[in-house]
Amino acid sequence: KLIVTSRFEEDIRSVLSAIDPKQLIIPTGNAVDDNSNKDIRQYIDHRFANMAGRPSAPEDWPGKDVAEDLTRRACGIFIWAATALNYIEIVPDDERVRDVRDGSLPVGDVHALYQQVLVGSFSGWKDRERANVLDLLGAIMVVQIPLTEVDLACLLDMRPSMVEKICNKLRPILDGGNVLRFAHQSFVDFLIHREKMSLGNLAHGTDSDSDIFQVEPTASHYRLAESSFRCMNAKLRFNMCNIESSFLRNEALPPHQIDDAISCPLKYACRFWGFHLQYIPQQIEPDPLLVIAVAIFITEKLLFWLEALSVLGALNTAALALEVLSDQLKNLVRDAIRFTRYFAPVMAQSAPHIYMSSLAFTPTSSAIGQIYKPRLKNTIQLKCGQLVDWPAEESVMAPLEGHRGWVTSVAFSPDGGHIVSGSHDKTLQIWDAATGKSVTTPLEGHRYSVTSVAFSPDGKYIVSGSSDETIRIWDAMTGQSVVAPLEGHGDSVRSVAFSSDGKHIVSGSDDKTIRIWDAATGQSVMAPLEGHRDSVRSVAFSPDGKHIVSGSDNETIRIWAAVTEKSAMAPLRGHRDSVTSVAFSPDGKHVVSGSDDKTIRIWDAATGQSVVAPLEGHRGSVRSVAFSPDGRHIVSGSYDETIRIWDAATGKSAMAPLEGHRDWVTSVAFSPNGKHVVSGSHNKTIRIW
Repeated sequence: KLIVTSRFEEDIRSVLSAIDPKQLIIPTGNAVDDNSNKDIRQYIDHRFANMAGRPSAPEDWPGKDVAEDLTRRACGIFIWAATALNYIEIVPDDERVRDVRDGSLPVGDVHALYQQVLVGSFSGWKDRERANVLDLLGAIMVVQIPLTEVDLACLLDMRPSMVEKICNKLRPILDGGNVLRFAHQSFVDFLIHREKMSLGNLAHGTDSDSDIFQVEPTASHYRLAESSFRCMNAKLRFNMCNIESSFLRNEALPPHQIDDAISCPLKYACRFWGFHLQYIPQQIEPDPLLVIAVAIFITEKLLFWLEALSVLGALNTAALALEVLSDQLKNLVRDAIRFTRYFAPVMAQSAPHIYMSSLAFTPTSSAIGQIYKPRLKNTIQLKCGQLVDWPAEESVMAPLEGHRGWVTSVAFSPDGGHIVSGSHDKTLQIWDAATGKSVTTPLEGHRYSVTSVAFSPDGKYIVSGSSDETIRIWDAMTGQSVVAPLEGHGDSVRSVAFSSDGKHIVSGSDDKTIRIWDAATGQSVMAPLEGHRDSVRSVAFSPDGKHIVSGSDNETIRIWAAVTEKSAMAPLRGHRDSVTSVAFSPDGKHVVSGSDDKTIRIWDAATGQSVVAPLEGHRGSVRSVAFSPDGRHIVSGSYDETIRIWDAATGKSAMAPLEGHRDWVTSVAFSPNGKHVVSGSHNKTIRIW
């Protein structure tokens, strides 16, 4: 049996409602009952019993009246009782008990208790010392992985003795393990859910005990970003792990060789500086020292940083972090992003080849190459054939290879970090979008070709349709199937998609029907949608979830009301061959369709009228179409082995065709930020453009 405790948040309630858990409500506050008080009293007695026998605590201390009073004040809230007793336990004496029993403290108000504990612990501290307290509180609050006292002292450039002194004072609200984390989320609420102070006040503290313990998350992110650059600029160097041969892959390095060379604070700085920097509003003028630190990092430490990420297996974070810097040192950072993406597959496998191969093959116009090549003499020198510039509009990395059959469907995760692909080899694969590496073993379970794949809006699940007439839902993290196969179609499932709220899945099939399923239970929620006279090749939900669009081999497109099982209008006619792919625009006002007649059409979703002339240019069947996230462009993939990008307003081609696949292009999709396109091909590969 499992007991899961949580706050009463709407998203949590919604998910748990699907499994009908037995709820155990614990009354607190004004609704507290005798059972809750009894539990709290037992806990308080136990904690005081453990304190008894200490030199500063008499055996019968502090007495039943105190235990009863604290029970009353707790109002059934365990975190109140735990925090109060943690505070008393540091120096178990009557003075500490009086602090907690202060008559001005509202009963059951854990925030008031936090304030009392902190004021009692840090009263009389100087402004600089209080600033250190705020820095440490803010860092503990926003770090992405918990760090030890020593690690945070190093990262924040604080004296270890000062961090230790502060942590001793914070013991009532800390978790108590080897790493620093708060015992309860309510303390974070206490720190930030109050009237905010200016960044200046946060930096220098104030004289008022009522407002000194306020933390602005933006200031904490800024502090950690600044500290990360300082740490990296001081400690990153060439061949940090002392790798003896460029023939070694990263996977052959002993873990201790990496851990001995790269300290925990440096690991943290390398992995997460971009995360912290993105939380700093653009309107905040960066400190000149931070600007200088960033410039030093890009011009002197960039390759050493990529080396560290490579051996840490975190190279997938590099391009995303650099994009946060895109407004600073624009041309140089853009070149660094192209360098990172272009050579990611090589660099992710072997750190030495950042220098031995990647740097050597940078174009002659590359700013990164011009800066770093002169400093590294013993590398490959190209005598001829070196590119002058980065390939224009070309795939950003080598093809993703791993499927044993043609790739039928591809999709980006909502955060753009991963790609899922389905294949004729009956499997799905999940790829790191930055490095091109497969992140899990192939997802197996379908008995025939996987025809369609899609991520859920929260990125936690993947849905797949198959020629085995079933639909499967997978955990995107583990690759495990989360419910039994969804069965009901009488022929191959050709297309699947999630609704925008993630609660439903729509599927189209060669049995000429469309079905809507409950994504949590796998149950069909209504009768099949019938109307097409031939295979349903593609389906999609409208952004508001109220409509479904479908394309069919009978050359028509239909728009359905998702809740009534009825077609919302007459079929959309215009294509002269099978409609292979359909999609709604992000605002839901238009539908795009691709067809075996080699054309693409854009339709008004409300009237069903074509809004521009057919988009012509492909020399083969159009197999896949999709809108960009901003709705301004359309991408299409074709049996002519090319990908085209079109202006959605005019229907004109926006650039030259993207060429690289050596066989039919079967599926295309935009990244969530609209900067990249992923494509799958009959040649068993995936490309990112």
